[in-house]
Amino acid sequence: MFHTPKEGICVETQALWYTALSCASYIAKKVALYKNKKNNLDNKTYDSLLNISKKYKEESIKIKKSFIKNFILSKPPYIFNNLNKNKTSDKNISFYPLHAIFYSSLPGIPSLIDKKTGLNFIKYFIQQLNTDESQYIFKDYNNKLTSLFINKFINILCKYNLHNTVYELTEFIKIQILENKTLGTLGDNDLIHQKDDKDDMEISENFSYLPLISEFTRSFYQDYLGVKTCVPERKIYITPSIPPKLNTINYNLRFGYRESFSCHIKLSKKFLNISYVEIKGLVIKKPILVFLKIYPGFEQKKDKFKYKQIFIKLKFNKSDDLIKISFDSINTNLIKIKDIVTIGSSTICGIKQKIEIYNENLEKQISSLFKI
Repeated sequence: MFHTPKEGICVETQALWYTALSCASYIAKKVALYKNKKNNLDNKTYDSLLNISKKYKEESIKIKKSFIKNFILSKPPYIFNNLNKNKTSDKNISFYPLHAIFYSSLPGIPSLIDKKTGLNFIKYFIQQLNTDESQYIFKDYNNKLTSLFINKFINILCKYNLHNTVYELTEFIKIQILENKTLGTLGDNDLIHQKDDKDDMEISENFSYLPLISEFTRSFYQDYLGVKTCVPERKIYITPSIPPKLNTINYNLRFGYRESFSCHIKLSKKFLNISYVEIKGLVIKKPILVFLKIYPGFEQKKDKFKYKQIFIKLKFNKSDDLIKISFDSINTNLIKIKDIVTIGSSTICGIKQKIEIYNENLEKQISSLFKI
């Protein structure tokens, strides 16, 4: 651990350092394997890269153990904001752990903060913002909190299956972009307010944080649509977190320079969860793997909540290959795969399911805390 200009040892800096080490390890290993596959490396360089990867991985594991020991707690505040100079924990609630959650859950990085701890922290954080004793100036967090952490907030809540909640919270950004002629940046604090004698909205002139419109659109693409591509490995990852207000989504996805896909996702009007996914390879030069991850919901058994995730591995070999997946709603909280249709030379390579068990429905509790 190391110190920063902020007094003590900061939670967000330690998380960022862990992420940097994990990324370095991941990249070194990938370069070694890729170059070796192409016969562009001698044995000495190959071994050197793997040793570098191993070294950074070992360092990241040390950081993780230290982080869990010093920053994670099983009771409020769940994630400490800071370690003081005398090595005692700073128990004051702060938004800095939000940065730590975001940094430590980037693609390809082994998670530093488990989902339950993250959900518990967000729940406690919002509860504290609601109290009269809160030290924070952004009481109106519907606008002000999310304006400070637009991309991080959307990313975190989508990962925690709170995409509808965060979509409602960032509704003001859509208004600002579409109806107020915003160019390039978004205002931070009093983003939008009503004129005294008119129905029109006007924008605050406070632009100190300058969150970019491009960041909001990136969040929409990578978090709501859940699209991430890895062109060198010819892989596409799709984890849709579609807010019910959008209902149906159609988009085209460019892959590299000359290849493309289309995707159609539809939600059930009755239960507001995914009912249909259709992926089509418009232009494909060589086989491409698509990894589809679906959050089907949860089932409750007595005092336990079983949250499920479905992973479907798809392979598209030629242009116009098409895969259609339909889902059935078991109830308002859970869906299951109803049917899968492959057209052309597309194939299903595998389907698996992951289950996480919690003692309470933290997602619902958090949603109810926001004044939407």
